[in-house]
Amino acid sequence: MSAEKTGPKLARCFIAVNLPEELKEAIEREAAPLRASGADVNWVAARNLHITLKFLGYVPEEDLEKIEKISLKVVSAYRPFEMELAGIGSFPEGRKSPRVIWVGANAPGGDLEKIQGGLESALKELGFEPEERFSPHITLGRVKSNRNMPILLRALTTLRESLFGKIKVEKIDLMRSELKPGGAEYSIIKEMRFGQ
Repeated sequence: MSAEKTGPKLARCFIAVNLPEELKEAIEREAAPLRASGADVNWVAARNLHITLKFLGYVPEEDLEKIEKISLKVVSAYRPFEMELAGIGSFPEGRKSPRVIWVGANAPGGDLEKIQGGLESALKELGFEPEERFSPHITLGRVKSNRNMPILLRALTTLRESLFGKIKVEKIDLMRSELKPGGAEYSIIKEMRFGQ
């Protein structure tokens, strides 16, 4: 499948774990010093915070049902589990010029990694290239340049031990992303609940 937009009947999609609103607000509050650093970062709006399991790119609308069916088969083999959100860090780690700022996500037993791996294998049948690595996280922002980088790095150091608590993950969502003048707008195409 093509990852490029070639016609009006394509949808820009991804599969994700969405977060409760109160958790998004807590993350936004905790990350305020990063935004205040004046660093050249494209910050993700709080309403859009999520954990991406698989970015699909632009896919034909008529293929969405196949994607749902294959994904649901993977998801239905799992039961709800708890996930801890903790720590604010960056990729690449330990570098003076990070590219991505994130919040860590950890599910004991590696359930998130197992589900993501299952999705990768299953969606390969539809022509989606598997990701080389998967590190569960919530992207807070993408760094565009080194402007005010020392201030950003200092703020990051103070937030590395941030704790946001645990959430119960009961489903994953097939999402649509529409790029609008005010930024990306996400909507749920299909909720895929565990054990169904």
